[in-house]
Amino acid sequence: MPRLRTSVVLPALLVLAHTPLVADDHPTVFNAALGGAIRADFSLAEKAFLKISSKPGKNRLIALYEMGGLTRLTGDSKRSVQFFKDADDVAHEYEGRAVASAGAGARQVGAVLSNDKALKYEGQGFEKVMSRTLNAMNFLLLSDTESARVEIRKADEYQQLERKRHEKEVAELEAEQARDSNARNAGGVASNETVQAQLEKMNKEAAKVRNSFENAFTYYLSSQIYRAEGVDGLNDAWVDAKRALELAPDAPAVRKLYLDIAKKQDHDAYLEATARWGAAADTHAAPMVVGSVSRSNPSGAHFFGVALDAPTSAVVVNSPVATAVTEVPATDARGGRKGKSASKKHSAKNPAPDPPALAVQSPVPVQAPVVEEPPHGNVVFIYEAGLLPRKHEVKIDLPVPSGSMMMIASITFPVYLDMGSAQEPMEIALDEIAATTSVVVDMRPIAAKGLKEKMPGILTRTIAGAIAKAAIQKEIEKRGGFFAGLVAKVATIALTHADLRSWLSIPGEVQAADLSIPPGKKEIRLSGRGWSDRLSLDVQPGATYLVSVKSVGGFSKTQVASLGRHQAPDSQPAQTVSPVVDPAAKAPASAPAVAPTTPVVAKSGISTQ
Repeated sequence: MPRLRTSVVLPALLVLAHTPLVADDHPTVFNAALGGAIRADFSLAEKAFLKISSKPGKNRLIALYEMGGLTRLTGDSKRSVQFFKDADDVAHEYEGRAVASAGAGARQVGAVLSNDKALKYEGQGFEKVMSRTLNAMNFLLLSDTESARVEIRKADEYQQLERKRHEKEVAELEAEQARDSNARNAGGVASNETVQAQLEKMNKEAAKVRNSFENAFTYYLSSQIYRAEGVDGLNDAWVDAKRALELAPDAPAVRKLYLDIAKKQDHDAYLEATARWGAAADTHAAPMVVGSVSRSNPSGAHFFGVALDAPTSAVVVNSPVATAVTEVPATDARGGRKGKSASKKHSAKNPAPDPPALAVQSPVPVQAPVVEEPPHGNVVFIYEAGLLPRKHEVKIDLPVPSGSMMMIASITFPVYLDMGSAQEPMEIALDEIAATTSVVVDMRPIAAKGLKEKMPGILTRTIAGAIAKAAIQKEIEKRGGFFAGLVAKVATIALTHADLRSWLSIPGEVQAADLSIPPGKKEIRLSGRGWSDRLSLDVQPGATYLVSVKSVGGFSKTQVASLGRHQAPDSQPAQTVSPVVDPAAKAPASAPAVAPTTPVVAKSGISTQ
C-alpha cells in the first residue's frame, strides 16, 4: 500500500465515521415508516424515503422500492405505480453500466475506507422481478389489464436477465480469486467455522430454492391474467402455468391452475397429473367441499381446504347425486358365499351364478332431467401475508493474512438470523363453500438465497477494507503517536459496519386460492390471524375477479377488480373494497357490482380484529 499522509487520512476517517452513511439503519427507519403508513400517516415514510427517491444518490432505488411497497400496502395503487415506474428507470440506468466484480468493488475508495454502504444500492434480482410483478397487481386493480401484461412481460425478461448476470458475476469472482489475494482470503473466511455457524440458518433456508431470481408467483399471476382472456389467452396461460409448476411443484394453488388449463389445452397432461396427484386435485371433477386446512397434514397439500391424502370419508360434500347401495351376502375366505351353497359344485350344465353386484353402484341423479346451469364465475384470491425479515449485522475478529504477516481484522457482514415462521392461511367462506389459501411463493428462502449468492463478493470487499483500514491505522500511529493511533482506531470501528439495506416492504409470502362460484350476489367472509373482513361480490356468468388482500400483523387491506373480457356489460370493474367502512357513510345511489360491507368499525379505517 502506498504511504499515506496522516494529515489527509485521519480527517478523512473522522468525516466518514460521522456521515449519515454509517449512522443510518435502514430497517429501523423502515419500521417507523411502516407504523405510520398503516395508521394512514405517511409523514414518516415521506420524510424517510420521498426526498431520497426524488434525486440521484446511492439510496435512491431502495427508497423508490419502499415508497412503492408502502403505498400499495395501504391501497394507493395509482401512486404506487409511479414509484415503481421510477424504480424501473433507475434500475435500467444502473444496468447500463458494466457489472463490477467483487475485487473491483473493493478497490473503490469509499468501500475500502468505510463499507458497502458507500456503494450504490443496485437492488437484487428477486427485488427487480417482484417490483414488476407487484406493479402488475397495481395495474389490475386500476382496471388496466394491458399495462399489467406489459409489467408481467418485464418481470419475465428480468428473470432471464438476472440469470445471465448471476452467471457473469460467478465467472468474474472465480477469475478475481485467481489473481487477487483478498478474494482468495475471502474464500478462506467463508469456510471458517465461526462464520459458517452464523450463516447456517440462512443457508438452510436458501437451500429450499434453486436460485433467487425466479419466482413462481410471477408466472402464476401471468397465467391467471391470460386465462381470464378466454380462448385467446389459453396458449400463453398454459406456458406460464407450466413454468409456475416447475418452480412450485407442491403448491396446491399452482396445481389447480395447471389442471384447469391442462383440461382444455393438453388432455394427456391433465390425465397424467390427476393420476399422480389424485382426483381431489381437480376441484371441477368433484362436488364442492367444505373443510379446513390441517397443519398436521404431512404433505401440506390441500384443495379447498381438503388434504390430498385425507380419507374420502373425511370429506363433507354438497352433491346433487345420490348413491345406491345393494346388500351383498357375506363371503368366505375364497370369495364364495357362506352356507350350503358355497360347497355346491358347478359345471357346464350347472354354471356358476353371476358374481354379486358391487357394494356401491355408480352415482345416479337425484333429479332428472338435469338442468344445465349458467357458467360459474371465477374468483382468484391473492393473499400477501407478512413482510420480509430484516438483515442483522455479524462482526467477528479473525486472523487474516496480509503480505507475509498475519493480522487480526474485524470482519462484518449481513445475515438473516431469524427467518420467521410460516404465515397462517387466509380463510374464505361463502354459502356452503369454505376454502383456504395456500402458498404460491415464500419470499424468505428467495431472499436468503440472494444474500448467499452475494456473500463471496461481500466478504472479499470486507477483507480488503479491513486490511486497508488496519494499514492506515498502523501508519497513523507510527507518524502521529499513540493518541493519533487511538483516534484512528475509534474511527475505524465506527466505519466497520455491514450493509443492512434491503427492500423490506416485499410480502413475506404470497398465497392464493381459485374458486369457481355460481352466479349471483355473494357475501364473502375473509379472515386471517388478527383480522377479518367481508365483501359483497355480484358474480357474473363467465367473469373472472381478482380479490387482493394484504396483511401485516393485525392490519389488512382488501381490494377487488374484474379481469378479462367476459364480464357482464353493466358490471363495474376494479371497485376498491375497503376492509372497514364508517357505518355513518351513505351508500351510493346505485349499488355497484362490488360493494363494501362493514365487519369492523374503526375511525382510522384499519381492521384491527
